[in-house]
Amino acid sequence: MKKIKILIVFAVILAVIVSIYAATRQKKEYYIEEIKEYKYHILYKQEKMGAIDEKGNIIIEPIYQYIQIPNPEKPVFICMEKDKNKVLNEKNEEILNEFSNVSAISLQGAKSEVPYEKNILKYEKDGKFGIINFDGEVIAHAKYDKIESLPYKEGELLVEKDGKVGVLNSKGAEIVEIKYDTIEGDNFYKDGTYKESGYIVSNKTNDGYLYGYKNYEGKEVLNTEYNQITRIIDNTKTSDVFLIARKNGQVGLIKNGKTVIDFKFQNIEYDVSEDLLVLQKGEKYGVYTLDGREIIKPEYDEISFRGLYIFASNGDQETYFDVNGVKIDKPMYRSIEKTESSKYYITINNENLCGIMEEGSKILVENSYAYLEYLFDNYFIASKDGTKFGIINSENKIVVNFEYDILSKIGSGKIIQAKKTNENILDIYSKEIKKVCSRENANIYVYEEYIQIQTQDTNEYFDLEGRNISNSDIYFENKLIASVENGKWGFKNRQGKTEVENEYDEVTELNKYGFAGIKKDGKWGVIDSNKNIIIEPTYEIDSTYVKPEFIGKYFKQYYDTGEVYYTDEVL
Repeated sequence: MKKIKILIVFAVILAVIVSIYAATRQKKEYYIEEIKEYKYHILYKQEKMGAIDEKGNIIIEPIYQYIQIPNPEKPVFICMEKDKNKVLNEKNEEILNEFSNVSAISLQGAKSEVPYEKNILKYEKDGKFGIINFDGEVIAHAKYDKIESLPYKEGELLVEKDGKVGVLNSKGAEIVEIKYDTIEGDNFYKDGTYKESGYIVSNKTNDGYLYGYKNYEGKEVLNTEYNQITRIIDNTKTSDVFLIARKNGQVGLIKNGKTVIDFKFQNIEYDVSEDLLVLQKGEKYGVYTLDGREIIKPEYDEISFRGLYIFASNGDQETYFDVNGVKIDKPMYRSIEKTESSKYYITINNENLCGIMEEGSKILVENSYAYLEYLFDNYFIASKDGTKFGIINSENKIVVNFEYDILSKIGSGKIIQAKKTNENILDIYSKEIKKVCSRENANIYVYEEYIQIQTQDTNEYFDLEGRNISNSDIYFENKLIASVENGKWGFKNRQGKTEVENEYDEVTELNKYGFAGIKKDGKWGVIDSNKNIIIEPTYEIDSTYVKPEFIGKYFKQYYDTGEVYYTDEVL
């Protein structure tokens, strides 16, 4: 019986430990909220702010000095007037009034349409600050002297208490203890987020600041005993953490907390193109790998990377190496550059002429071009004289003549724009390098999944592989589709019947809110999906590069921070 009781007690203790660990782990696993639907927007009129909904109706009258909408999906409006804040809902009712001085938490280092933490707010009590969610639930009690967003790390907060700083996440979990004088993210960026960025922490001593490092989960990797710490952030192909650290005037390299290059160098620099390190020892330089393997001894006055070559010099004497540190005879090329394809390299000879080499050193195209740039598949942008551009393939066959002043790939797709500036001609080539569009005096508008080519008389759409698509396919939810005839614009229904006569100089497609711009005599107005003229063309808005976007009678503008507002005042 005694043994059974001991086992039961042990099981209970173990269950408690497991549950505490699970709860802590869950609290640490915060998420960054994504905005899927913009229901509310800032309204700016006569130097005051209010809010409108997605139909252009005024929700909050523009009477406030400033308004924050931390999450456009939720009706939470922080209205600021002088030194007083109040929070209103979509019915203009005051909410969260049991908390004082409620405000959104501004993101730092992020330029965004919504530059705030999107699911938490800051409040003040007795001169201290805490965190609540939008329902008024306390996430962190008001015990901090300062709360602000940790630069570049959305969902994480830098908090200060009794002169020391730490890091909380948006669930209130302490990621980094509040015991440091400074904390900053290491700026590691992967898959569109800084979430895996670690923390460089420091404390001030009589000898100045000493730095340490914690990984993105807050686990200590290095004690605060270093004079400087920098993370190699350009290498995103591995989960390993490489830190260049300085200690007692000497520099070394640390991989995942383990020293792989001893602290006996004056400087270490990372070359992202070859994924190698140049180290300085005294007045001499050498090359190491990220794993700490020496491939060129630090005995040269100068080291330079030239594609697949490493040039090392002492005075006038040059020594040549491949990227594995093996000495080679003087190469026939000045440089061999990698391309986005592992199959092809661009060679540059001593006369600065370019050619193409295949993996395995097979020469495909002799060095006869002033300019070469890899496109995709086996195609390259090329120029014989550096002024006129065309396209060749890896067999040196000219597939687009050298007749363009500008030639480039559009975005991340396989579609090419080519321009003749004097004639003001724009040509579009598909991924098969077939000319699919040629227009004079055309404007090109690039969107996430397609492009639009527009002239006074034409309106065409292409996907990112160069296939011609219909605007009715893109805007499949719209009842009205933009159309142009004889240089005049209007709208048709999805069956091709004219619904709005072609009387405008230009129109936009209906946006997701159900509004389109209509332009006449150089001025813009607004029409809705039911063909109602919201406002006649009266706005003088520059639409040379970006088409105007409307909600009701208000048009979209940007603050310097990237935050969006709507107004009916042309500045």
